[in-house]
Amino acid sequence: MTSSPSKPSVERCSDLSELAVHVYLEDTDATGVVYHANYLKYFERGRTHYMSQLGLPLSPFFEQGLNFVAAKLTINYKLPARFDQTLCVKTEMDSLSKVALVFRQELWRDEQLICSASVTIACIRADSGKPCAWPSEIINAITPHLADRK
Repeated sequence: MTSSPSKPSVERCSDLSELAVHVYLEDTDATGVVYHANYLKYFERGRTHYMSQLGLPLSPFFEQGLNFVAAKLTINYKLPARFDQTLCVKTEMDSLSKVALVFRQELWRDEQLICSASVTIACIRADSGKPCAWPSEIINAITPHLADRK
């Protein structure tokens, strides 16, 4: 994910998902800079968009009593994003295990990397909050994209 977008896009590019996000006043602090926690919201939108592009909308899994939670997050802030900018969230799958999906994500403004993150998502049972195996539909949809990266 070292290349930068020429224009933010909502189209799927190979195994890389790109989603344009606009910075609204509500996203910023008093200086017009995006509040640090809001980058996590942009990344959440990117992951949801990625799964939807794979034909995996999340609602049916919630209806089956499953939830997806962030178990680990590493974020590196490089540059500030500001009010009224359009940014591009790039998302790709890094790895998959029986109970964890690791996403690699970047937030770009034109040719500038704003921040990057590695996010581990766990699958849990909604009723107990205990970890459980990922549904086969998710594993089957994601596995070919991991193989393409190698």
